[in-house]
Amino acid sequence: MQKTEGDIAGRFRTIAAQRAAEGIGLAQFVWALTLTRDHLLQFLRREALADSIVQLHGELELHQLLNQFFDRAIYYAIQGYETTPEGSFKRPDRLQELAVSVGLISASNITSKSVED
Repeated sequence: MQKTEGDIAGRFRTIAAQRAAEGIGLAQFVWALTLTRDHLLQFLRREALADSIVQLHGELELHQLLNQFFDRAIYYAIQGYETTPEGSFKRPDRLQELAVSVGLISASNITSKSVED
């Protein structure tokens, strides 16, 4: 709650650039942030029962602040993706990933082939 706009911007631009370099798509990253926000809000609704109008007002204010935080996080994450050089994006071969996940090939085969290329 004490984070400044600059703190949020720096943190999420950095995280987004790291995720882009790992080959995680922008849509998947934004979806992860959205799911995180939704799960957090569901938890707060389950755990916080307002007994008075003052508490209800506090819950609504917290809800608004969380939405504002995640809106900013998504905005700066998109900026982080946009400023990441295209050449630094790893584009994993989905067919190879599937073959590794079902045990048809080992991950070391992919790594050694990538080094040779």
